[in-house]
Formats: sequence, structure tokens, C-alpha cells
Amino acid sequence: MNSRLVVGVLLFLSMMAAGPLARAQDSTEADVREVKAYRLTMPKTASFYAATKNLRKLAATDPKACAAAEPVEGEEGKTLTERAKKIEASYPKVVSLLKAEGLTVREVLVLTLAQMQAGMAVYAKSMGMKELPAEVSPENVAFMEQHKKELDAMQAELEKIPDPCKDGDQDDDSGDEQ
Repeated sequence: MNSRLVVGVLLFLSMMAAGPLARAQDSTEADVREVKAYRLTMPKTASFYAATKNLRKLAATDPKACAAAEPVEGEEGKTLTERAKKIEASYPKVVSLLKAEGLTVREVLVLTLAQMQAGMAVYAKSMGMKELPAEVSPENVAFMEQHKKELDAMQAELEKIPDPCKDGDQDDDSGDEQ
């Protein structure tokens, strides 16, 4: 797995989950189990990428959309349900965009974490990791490996749309090996 895909997994909405909820110690055990049990599919992943494209377009005209994706200080320890409810209450335009793609805020949080975990595990396996961490779904890792071409293509399409929420100080991995 190339670093572009790993970085690509951290899409627009992944910032909502990548901070506090990405660390098992900061989320509930039920959330950790739910993320592991979630099964990635091509239809849901395609919906996620489509929603991300639309969210980038929205953020270009409505800066509040970026705020929906930013981790908020003090969110440590919040459950997925608490985070989803806060986003739903604060950013109705984002909720509408997700709904149009057949997704809920909560599912995007879970999907993001499942995809991020699996992507990092695929990368770690390519670097020699022999055993998956207990909280990572072997099925999702297999999904990421089996659908690498499709996922890379979706990421390439997404990269055609500027990310108005991207911090200008982020590293550009365009020189990384594939």
C-alpha cells in the first residue's frame, strides 16, 4: 500500500475521528468493538468518497463545513454517538450531504476509523508486521488489499478537487514511493 492511500484514508471527515477517537483509550470499548465489527464494502466506500467530494465543494463556499471536520479540544473521551450528535446539531448542511449519499454522521465516523485502521495495518504488513493488533478487523485489511486499485482510483479522483480545509503546513507526500 502506498503512502498516498494511507493519507487518502484521512479524508475530509476523517479529522472528526482521527484525533481523539482514533486512540482506543479515549473511546469506549463499545466503540472499539463497533469499529472492528464494521465491514468495509465498495458501495459504502464509494458513497464516502462521493460525500467527501461534495463536502469539499461545500467547504469552498461555506467555511463552517471545515469546522465540522476539525477535532475540537476537549472531545477526548467522547463516544462516537456523542460526537455524531454534536456534528448533527451543529452542521445540518454536512448532514444533508451525507444523507444524500446514504450515510449518517455516525456511520462516517465508524467507517473512517475502520478504513484508517485497515489502511495502516496494510501498510504495517508491507513493512513486515506479522500479527494484526486485536482491535483491527482482518476482513477490513483483506478488503483494503483486495480493492487497492479501486481505492487508489477513488483517491485520485478526490485529489482533483482542492481541499479548502487542508492546512497549508501539512506534508505533501507527492514524492513518496508507491
